[in-house]
Amino acid sequence: PIPIAIQNPAIRYYHAFNAYIQAMYEYLTDEKKNPDLPLFEDGHRQQLVMDAVFQSVKQGKLTRVLVE
Repeated sequence: PIPIAIQNPAIRYYHAFNAYIQAMYEYLTDEKKNPDLPLFEDGHRQQLVMDAVFQSVKQGKLTRVLVE
């Protein structure tokens, strides 16, 4: 059930946020990996792409993304 204290528009995001928190909790406590749960490596790859985008804009040319 959705807690009474949650009001619009936050109520629309409750189920997705609750599922994320549950998956994160299970990963941290039981080390149950969830393929839909973004981890540090995912964030690092995303940051490499964003760094390349900013560099590309600054230099005015395409920039190669080096993902390890």
